[in-house]
Amino acid sequence: MFLIRLILTSLLIFEAVTSCALAGAMPRGSALSVIMPEAPKQPTKKSKSGNVVKVLVPDKATVVMDETGRTLFATNAWKKIYPASLTKLATLYLLFQALRNKRVTFRTMFRVSQNAAQQVPSKLGLAPGSMISVRHCILALAVKSANDIAVVVAEGLAGSVQAFCKQMNELPKRLGMTGTVFKNPSGLFDTGHVSTAADIAKLGLALRRDFPEYWHFMSLREFSHEGTKYQTHCRILSLCDAADGAKTGFVARSGYNLFVTAKDVITGRFICSVVIGEHSAISRDMLAMRLIGRYLYTGPKTPLFELIRKDLSTRIKTKPGMGVPPKSSPRKSKQSSPTTPALPVVTQADEAIQIGGATGAKIDEAPISRRVIEERSWSINPSEGN
Repeated sequence: MFLIRLILTSLLIFEAVTSCALAGAMPRGSALSVIMPEAPKQPTKKSKSGNVVKVLVPDKATVVMDETGRTLFATNAWKKIYPASLTKLATLYLLFQALRNKRVTFRTMFRVSQNAAQQVPSKLGLAPGSMISVRHCILALAVKSANDIAVVVAEGLAGSVQAFCKQMNELPKRLGMTGTVFKNPSGLFDTGHVSTAADIAKLGLALRRDFPEYWHFMSLREFSHEGTKYQTHCRILSLCDAADGAKTGFVARSGYNLFVTAKDVITGRFICSVVIGEHSAISRDMLAMRLIGRYLYTGPKTPLFELIRKDLSTRIKTKPGMGVPPKSSPRKSKQSSPTTPALPVVTQADEAIQIGGATGAKIDEAPISRRVIEERSWSINPSEGN
């Protein structure tokens, strides 16, 4: 009997010790705490208010399309995602349409309602009852990605957010965006507010194609309103010479999103790149630049550092064997190269590697010093819908 009690007591003690180890209560130096794997930590960011925001790691998605809408590269491009502030591309589309149809002018004034003033950042923070012009509404949406101004535009054009969303949901039918449903004009999280990377690409290309006279707003890096200067969240506009328009988006459920168009100044050819679900703004922008370097130019592949603006590229240190470019540009002008090789269409069936956690076609790029990039003040305070 004594032997049975001893065995039972030993089993109970072992079970208690094991439970403590599983719960993480064992000291770090103990044997059990070493062999038990720790749960992966969710990345966090601090918002402007100082609160810690959990950045969930959703399924990543990327797509590259040329100006004709032909898909050159895709990973999870047709999977449902939360578009965040990329939604504002649709809001801007309807606002540009109203400008062209002369329903409003740049000087038309919209009133800020109580509902608009209560929106969460990113926002201008205008007081209820104040007025803002259509021109500044466009700047606030394109540069600051202001959620309060998205509601101001919705109420100014359609009378209410609900009526404006009905107009927004006509766009997917017209543009072939089969996986998109809009629930609000700003992109703040809603379980029914979904899209796909391919749909975002179609929307952005349509905005650039249908309203070329207004596209320059998408490349601005700052604007001023009532004495306050606001700067863009689109760091890629400062990094990439080829980028001529961009829109970012972030909510915790979506990760860091980006739509960007890039143009080859020699041939006039342009493409768009969409990156969804990256874990940081840096990784999002770097992946977009690699895609631009791979698919924009029809000549020899362009190393990543050739896309970096000159003020940054002069500070990048490369080692032997890293693909330092020759002194003369490897790309020939259109006049000296009468026959331009065709760019192959890349699909998910092609050779695949891991790119930032997403499976896609292989991309060749020259390594870039992470330290140099961090010196560019990449201190981004994520706010819902920026």
